[in-house]
Amino acid sequence: MNKNFEQLLEDDLRLFLFDQGIDYPFSTPSSVSGRADVIGKIETEDPIIIEIKILDREKNYGKNRIKSGFSQIVKYANDYNKDVGYLVIYNMDEAELNLNFTKKENTFPPSIQFNGKVFYFIIINLATVESASKVGKMREIEITESELVKNN
Repeated sequence: MNKNFEQLLEDDLRLFLFDQGIDYPFSTPSSVSGRADVIGKIETEDPIIIEIKILDREKNYGKNRIKSGFSQIVKYANDYNKDVGYLVIYNMDEAELNLNFTKKENTFPPSIQFNGKVFYFIIINLATVESASKVGKMREIEITESELVKNN
């Protein structure tokens, strides 16, 4: 996977958001912590602050990418003084990503409450796999809340 492919995924998400009525999801203004991948409706009560990560262990895009993405989205929410952030994960891996968070509600998307803010995790599975009848035993990549938030 190369940067051009990552850019295609990001552009596709931006177009979807624009189609859904999100104004200016194409700007990525600088903040103290850097540039979030997608910013929209930042001046409203319902802002969109999105960080995008790709999970593909074959390309060495593993759990650490998700962990760093969570750190980034927390910082961007702080930078913009907003209480909601989104981490969009494109799963290119054949294994299912299992977010094992302490909040055990069956809600979509899964979320973590951290430092008075809510962070949503949206997983988009894009791996090319065999048919369901031939896939065999399920494989998973588990990420726990404690892996994302280290208590010192």
